[in-house]
Amino acid sequence: MKQFIDALDSGNTAAVKRQLETDLELAAGRADNVSVIVYSAYRGLDDMVSMLVAARRAIEAPLDLWETIVVGDLERADELLTENPASVDSTAEDGFSPIGLAAFFGHAPIVERLLAVGADAARPSDNAMRVAPLHSAIAHRDRERSRACIRLLLDAGVPVNIAQAGGWTPLHQAAAQGDETVVGWLLERGAEPATQAHNGQTSAQLAAERGHEEIAARLSR
Repeated sequence: MKQFIDALDSGNTAAVKRQLETDLELAAGRADNVSVIVYSAYRGLDDMVSMLVAARRAIEAPLDLWETIVVGDLERADELLTENPASVDSTAEDGFSPIGLAAFFGHAPIVERLLAVGADAARPSDNAMRVAPLHSAIAHRDRERSRACIRLLLDAGVPVNIAQAGGWTPLHQAAAQGDETVVGWLLERGAEPATQAHNGQTSAQLAAERGHEEIAARLSR
């Protein structure tokens, strides 16, 4: 298994494909306390994830809820949530909730479905990061997908001043990224620009540090 994980880590698509051709069961393995599908998704290895999902289908090993969420399979997620309604607020072995993972991976349809069945959209992760789903949504690199998830969470009434480890609020994140649209949404919902992280930085200071002068000025007013 170590050789397989090494191939994933190095992004060696050919080596991963070759090893799967020899042993499809590798696709059901685990690394760092999560499945290799989730492990690869965290690292942005989309080609690897696709190969692993195909291999799992070949050995007729259905994806679990966490794998289903990270790959964005709404139909399968809906099936699993219907089979086990209590799983809506379950916790993965690495501490994340279903809605936290869906937000992190920018899967707005799954976020919407989870909200519809009563997911706790404000619960922070049960790990050292203590990130709420709103933090996770803002962290997604694709602005369009990120904003779709953020909008759903804000419309659900999530607290906008919740802080993750280090005292960083969603406004700190949006300011650091230079996302004026999300900064505006957060301010409209009552985000506090004066809030300091544990290192003393405000969102305005963080925006200025990252070169987002217009946002810094707006947050300083």
